Amino acid sequence: MMVASTPEQRFGYLVREVSALWRGVIDRRLEPLGLSASRWEPLVVLLRSGEPMTQAMLADALKIEAPSVVRLIDRLADDGWVERRQNPLDRRAYHIVLTTKARKACTEIERVLAATRAEILGVLTQREIRACIDALSRVRDQVARLAGDGAHPAARRSSR
Repeated sequence: MMVASTPEQRFGYLVREVSALWRGVIDRRLEPLGLSASRWEPLVVLLRSGEPMTQAMLADALKIEAPSVVRLIDRLADDGWVERRQNPLDRRAYHIVLTTKARKACTEIERVLAATRAEILGVLTQREIRACIDALSRVRDQVARLAGDGAHPAARRSSR
């Protein structure tokens, strides 16, 4: 790890480091289910979406390219986690749906995510958590503006 000499330099390193460490803890805890981040994240996105998702919608939600999501869905389908179903509104598109196996696993995934989140964030007060969310949301919005994307879709959801 590079040593950051200013608070501004340290900020970026900490964001990346916290993200990687947090993901690593979750991956280790979900390993008994045979699920790495590349597998549990799409399952959780599909579960939480509340509506059928197309491959394009899933790619956008996971921030990956279309060819990558096709390979990911192929692997998940081969392992019995998801199924492709014809979209009744567009015969060219498919909805990606969770199998019964995945829905059962999602119960455990959500339990592990909640327990890990509580354990990690337990060192902060609710006020500190809200302050971090506010600061990181503003930084994310600024990065999205600089990237030319306008407000990130998640930014619009979290500001409601």
